[in-house]
Amino acid sequence: MQSRLKLKDDCPQCGLALERGERADFWIGAYVFNLVAGEVVAIGVPIIWMIASAPNQPWTEIEIVGAVLCVALPFLFFPFSRTLWLAWDLSFRPVEPGDTSSTTSRTI
Repeated sequence: MQSRLKLKDDCPQCGLALERGERADFWIGAYVFNLVAGEVVAIGVPIIWMIASAPNQPWTEIEIVGAVLCVALPFLFFPFSRTLWLAWDLSFRPVEPGDTSSTTSRTI
């Protein structure tokens, strides 16, 4: 990973090209996965907190934590969602000859 928002072009270990050829729309699935996973966790934590603290729920704290989680989790989960999406894609579409970098001599 070059930064939190940009992956390297190739895997430093095996040379797998992380873009897999579809530059325009390959990562749409990762964005959807990121948003859904982040929001499920963001709504699950307040629900569990409400159930655990019944009957005297601290509503203000629950609302603040829920709002912060809804905004923060997609940003925190972003690099992991791209990696998981690539793994999901590799499980259905195995590595092809053009998927490895020409700069590495390793085989996958």
